Amino acid sequence: MVYTKAMHVDVVIVGQGIAGTLLADRLLEAGKRVAIVDQGLHASATAIAAGLMEPLSGRKLAKAWEAESVFPYAIAHYEALEKRLGLSLIQHVPVSRYFSDEQAILWEKKQKYFEAFSWTPVMPSSAAPYGGVCMDGAVVKTTRLLAAMRSRFRRLGRLYEKTVVSPEELLFSENRYGVWGTHVVCTAGVGIATMAAWQHLRLQYSAGEVLCLRHRMTPALRSVLHDKKLWHVPYSSGQIRVGATYRPYESDLAVKISGAHLIQAYAETVLGVSLEAGNQHIYAGGRCLGIDGKFIVAEHPTVSGLWALTGLGS
Repeated sequence: MVYTKAMHVDVVIVGQGIAGTLLADRLLEAGKRVAIVDQGLHASATAIAAGLMEPLSGRKLAKAWEAESVFPYAIAHYEALEKRLGLSLIQHVPVSRYFSDEQAILWEKKQKYFEAFSWTPVMPSSAAPYGGVCMDGAVVKTTRLLAAMRSRFRRLGRLYEKTVVSPEELLFSENRYGVWGTHVVCTAGVGIATMAAWQHLRLQYSAGEVLCLRHRMTPALRSVLHDKKLWHVPYSSGQIRVGATYRPYESDLAVKISGAHLIQAYAETVLGVSLEAGNQHIYAGGRCLGIDGKFIVAEHPTVSGLWALTGLGS
């Protein structure tokens, strides 16, 4: 391996998913010297993300972390990015969540935590036998945002399209990557699993699929629906994303499309979409979180300046 004198910056960010992108953008706006090293991992969580923002999270109906303050801040930030980039990036939509029988009981205890948010009950019906709840939400067009920011980082000479195996090397002036930083922040999501530096972290990995439908006959949806283990999201004009609940990763962290038939059947029966060649594309990807299901922001215990930031995009 040839090691050469690298360019120095304040912060090197490993991974250009939603967390790495927004972190790099904020640091650049603050006048910091930043570089992004990204391998373009197609199995990342961002690649299949619906971009959904809602206060209610998960099968246990938990309130999203610091939702009262984070949501208004995030929406304002995405709207500011829209103006700066000249793109439509965020749309405000109602989000309906259909309950299982256990969730219907659980909601009686949980609803007091959502007093700061506007919500209405979903009455029991044949589609939702245990009822549900409808809340204000938003959809961020993550693929559009990341493509635009990738082009911007490339124009600024801030993007290094390389695979990072040993992020600690980015703290040294001579390395294989061509750039080094006073701080290195790993926002690579599932890519962290392949890095020996982070094997001490207690992480859980999961995977899922999303079916992207785009066709003139695709129905125009005006709301998001969580239907037990599946969801559908109106993503842009004539485009719908239908996703399957995350499942455990295979032991080798390989992403496989194992639940495609479930989301295809759902699209046909619930949305009435005829799945023709050319109007559908299925993606698979994965994410990693802390073992307690929360995101991780942590400095390496022995390598000063090396940080992990994972799960925040989710």
